[in-house]
Amino acid sequence: MARNTVRLGAAGDSLLPVVCFPWAGAGSVPFRAWSRTAPAGVALEVVRLAGREDRMREPPPARLRPLVEEIAAELDRDRPQVFFGHCFGALLALEVARLLRRNGRAGPARLLVAGEPPGHGDQGSAVTDVRAEMRRTGVMPDDVLDDPVVFPMLEPAIAADLRLAHEAARPGPREPLALPVDAFFATGDPVLGRTAAEAWSGVTTGTVRVHSVEGPRLLPGPCWEPLAHSVFTAVQGDIFGSEVR
Repeated sequence: MARNTVRLGAAGDSLLPVVCFPWAGAGSVPFRAWSRTAPAGVALEVVRLAGREDRMREPPPARLRPLVEEIAAELDRDRPQVFFGHCFGALLALEVARLLRRNGRAGPARLLVAGEPPGHGDQGSAVTDVRAEMRRTGVMPDDVLDDPVVFPMLEPAIAADLRLAHEAARPGPREPLALPVDAFFATGDPVLGRTAAEAWSGVTTGTVRVHSVEGPRLLPGPCWEPLAHSVFTAVQGDIFGSEVR
């Protein structure tokens, strides 16, 4: 039984699974809106790690390699699938795809990402002030960050994910993937703009397509529905079995 993935919406072997890897601390909830607008032919799945939602009582993952191995085992399939990763989720999706390919498995037919690739920019030191980091990046609204009850419940999972993200983002020699990559950025994002999206060309020998989404940040809010539309448009060829270009 899958522990780290949850299916949203339709099910069936004839559907193309789009597996979503959320940002630090997030789970499946933000993607439920996507499942309601997914086109015919798409089966939406979300990676939901321990320490959040209905896995709140489980300790969040502490080590990257065992987590990657566990998710890779769940996503080791003979049928086509696509990965979409957001920020920390993009790094995790990349590591899972790399492991599947190293093991001689098919892995994803396409990797879709939002956020910085590993080794891009100044990785700096690991985050020690989670609240300040969330405020800096704008990932979480101030009313949640300032809530004395809600934020302490969310903080352990966020902190754990940020530690894993720092580990995954460390620069170093890695064999590039040979698959197409689609990178997304918000036109109004002051941190993760076109440059960060274009830098994903360094992780693959395949084609890289860069997509802009109008709005401030690729998070639930004004950009969320347009991002879903852009993601689903990017995988239309995969849904209908045409050649990936």
